[in-house]
Amino acid sequence: MLSTFEDLVNACLGSGKHFHLLYVYMKTAAMPAGDVGQALFPGQDVAGLDNLCTIQFDAHEPVKPGLTFAEMVSHADSYCPDWDVVFVQTARNRSNAPVSDEQAKIFLADMREKILSGNFPQGAPIFDKQGNLKGIQRSAPIRVNDSTHRAQ
Repeated sequence: MLSTFEDLVNACLGSGKHFHLLYVYMKTAAMPAGDVGQALFPGQDVAGLDNLCTIQFDAHEPVKPGLTFAEMVSHADSYCPDWDVVFVQTARNRSNAPVSDEQAKIFLADMREKILSGNFPQGAPIFDKQGNLKGIQRSAPIRVNDSTHRAQ
């Protein structure tokens, strides 16, 4: 069972295959209680939602020896320090060729869509900024007043 970012990196390295890490960084906020929360999302079921999450940015990199959570956080913070949790997935080619930048962008677009639709894979690693493994009990996509934007 993987419980740390380093466990994930070591499992990838131990496989002997070319893995790539995909990151989607998110900002969380408490869901406003009662009528205030419902007013933000009229006509939608927001009962039981504790937090709202918004995607801040995404990134990717090949798995390499010595990659640590602290290094990943440092890179992310240098780009945008305003994130609370990071969703992580691995990607690789069937041929074991390294993942290209274009492929990684396609994988990230799919990953963002899964997060926004509430279909992020069960058990996929989510870490807070301190490296603690987190989980999602329930996820529901909700629309903000502008129908082109979604909150999670």
